[in-house]
Amino acid sequence: MSKHLQFGLIATSTLLCTLVATPDALGQASGFTIQPFEPPLAPDRFFATPDATAKGHLTPAAQLVGHWAYKPLLTRTNERTGDTVELLSSQFYVFLGGSLSLEDLVLVAVDIPIAVAQSSHDPLDAGTAFGDVRLSGRFAAYHFEPVDLGLQLDFWLPTGSEDNLTGDGAPRMLPQAIASGRVDAFIYSGSLGYLIRDREESASLKVGPAFAFSLAAGVLLLDDMLQAGGELTGSSVLGSGASLFDDLTSPISALIGGKFRYEEWAFGLAGGPSLTEAPGNAPRILLSAAYVPQAKRTEPASP
Repeated sequence: MSKHLQFGLIATSTLLCTLVATPDALGQASGFTIQPFEPPLAPDRFFATPDATAKGHLTPAAQLVGHWAYKPLLTRTNERTGDTVELLSSQFYVFLGGSLSLEDLVLVAVDIPIAVAQSSHDPLDAGTAFGDVRLSGRFAAYHFEPVDLGLQLDFWLPTGSEDNLTGDGAPRMLPQAIASGRVDAFIYSGSLGYLIRDREESASLKVGPAFAFSLAAGVLLLDDMLQAGGELTGSSVLGSGASLFDDLTSPISALIGGKFRYEEWAFGLAGGPSLTEAPGNAPRILLSAAYVPQAKRTEPASP
């Protein structure tokens, strides 16, 4: 059996197993992270949408992403008076990420989120805290011009703080299918997945297993030095009386931004509005810096 086929069978089997897993198998938690944004893996081209590729062999990549969201991220309404209080009004997160490609076929990565600053009000006292560390594996399943197809599994460790709204208190997983590609100067990517997550409900607030998606399109200019484009990302809680794409259980956001690339470095700026009133969803600004060296190719075997 070829090495590529072995990789493919292992990756596909792992993803299929997670699709039939139940949230109960991941453990129970009493809190959750309010942050819906997750950056793609270090070498990917967009701000919030993954690519389907794994370019090079033993090729590293690293990124630093700053994420600022401002709006009432979490509110509480007094049922007697009707007054609404902002419990969490703004957040600034930093995401540290790194990845390594293998055999032009597999990409493994880790991302560490840190809530550097949160503006909260009584009775909530949210502050600086680590978020849930994300481990990722991607299998570049198939390539035919101008489309790449891939499978990816994200797994979050419960390293965040439930009290600070930066952690779920239990693992969660996101298996997803990805398609991406390039046609001349036009680039695109999209993903569909199922978020396996503990269900938590408090009044009208609901989090839990969800349908997740992302779409992105852009254009490359000046010999690929400049990139401009837009993205639409989000998820929608499934079950427990939640309707698909309900305004309060579906954090959906849009982004418009650009990147500047010089040799092995890429710097980006993006921003956009929240399109729903789901808790944690807010207008956001992103700053990114990435180190993406040229992919190292595997040497062909000697005859």
